Amino acid sequence: MRKPVLILVMLFYTAIMVAGISQTLEDADSLTVGSRFKLSVKADFAINRVVIPDSLSGFEVISNQRITKNADFPYVELSIVPLQTGALSFPPLVVEPVVPAGQTFSTDRFRINVLEVRAREDETLRDIKPPKRYPWQKAWWIYIAALLMAIAAGIWQLSSYLASRKKPVRVIDVPKTKPVERVLEPWELALQRLEQVLSLNLAEQGQITELHFRLAQILRAYLEQVYRFPALEMTTNETLRSLHRIQVSRFQEIRAFLQACDIIKFAKGSTNSQDLDKRIDWLREYFLAQDPLKSRISISKEGDDSVSSG
Repeated sequence: MRKPVLILVMLFYTAIMVAGISQTLEDADSLTVGSRFKLSVKADFAINRVVIPDSLSGFEVISNQRITKNADFPYVELSIVPLQTGALSFPPLVVEPVVPAGQTFSTDRFRINVLEVRAREDETLRDIKPPKRYPWQKAWWIYIAALLMAIAAGIWQLSSYLASRKKPVRVIDVPKTKPVERVLEPWELALQRLEQVLSLNLAEQGQITELHFRLAQILRAYLEQVYRFPALEMTTNETLRSLHRIQVSRFQEIRAFLQACDIIKFAKGSTNSQDLDKRIDWLREYFLAQDPLKSRISISKEGDDSVSSG
């Protein structure tokens, strides 16, 4: 009885030892710093885990998941982010089976090309398209509506005054109500968050990466609230594709800001105080430009200038 069982065990271990490992890449074309791609590792046996070495450089493994659903054998899927530009080599990884067979398995080394966001010699400043005008954009009708409301209020006040002269006024105790707090506009809320982050003095404490992460999150939260898409859950490339699809104004400036923050966050790039001040000033100016009152004042000034020049 023992001999057949021993033969079966030996055949099982032999099958594992000759088993093959396959690997596939997804979304590995046109990569930039901070974009993600997937590495799937499958085998003719059940994989327990794929070991990520501590010496891994140039890449960051975001997730390491073992997939068991709808598969003949459990396999592993890695989500990886490149942190440098140029031709990068990804090292082989050790693959551990569920049932150890005394043999070491590993993936194959592969190379990927990570593109720069902008060519180093490209210093051309490109024009930004002016804001697109839509019907009813000018607020002249607001003044007409306000005038009609003022006339209606005057008539109501006059009728109330005439009615009060005919019969005595009955005093009614009205319970006091708390004043309703004004809901902040998205750009006002973003400015408030920006000032709160700046008050933490993260730059003086040397936390440059944390500061750029928070600045990018403030802009993403604003874009998500205004344009109704999950910018906080997307990568930078996914966010930029959504903004390009809906033709957001100042798209080039937004892309440059988010990609500069990614370089500091993921590639641990260096920056100086002047560049940091420029990014903060741009973010503050971008939110202030969304103030409709400021936009109406600038339109009024442009009209006065054109009349005086004529």
